[in-house]
Amino acid sequence: MSVRGPEGSRMVLRTIGFINDELLTTSARGIILAGMNKPRPMVVSMDSIPVIPADQAVTRVRIARLITKSRCGSNLLLGVSWMDPGEKTNTWSSRDENDMGADDHWYGPVDETYFMIRGHLRITWDDGAADLHPNDAFYLPPGWTYELENVGDEPAFFTYSMTPTPE
Repeated sequence: MSVRGPEGSRMVLRTIGFINDELLTTSARGIILAGMNKPRPMVVSMDSIPVIPADQAVTRVRIARLITKSRCGSNLLLGVSWMDPGEKTNTWSSRDENDMGADDHWYGPVDETYFMIRGHLRITWDDGAADLHPNDAFYLPPGWTYELENVGDEPAFFTYSMTPTPE
């Protein structure tokens, strides 16, 4: 979130919590600001969010992040993803420490969920794998390395969420 500071300068704020329903934020200089209203319920249309192309996404597959801290003030990240047949993500980690190579991605310790809408994915983690089909939900607790692959013959479409948000 950003606001205009003295003389029109832009200040970037980070949400740190609430007291009596008032939003507490901190500026880059560490100044704690209170009195802003707490985040409000909102609808975020997928059509209003730009799709991040695979070559620019940390996941190496197309994503769109709908519910984010910067957009909604949420501690939960909710996004959608598209994967073509045969497409595979890089390896991700939700371990406490960053153990990833240069082409992979570390999220830190996050809880993650997936919900399949269309297609057939395989999620592979340290010592197991599961196939996901339409209407399947999958929970991945913190502490694992993992990757996704579209093992079906049609494009896959699914939602994902993480908490706390890695952004």
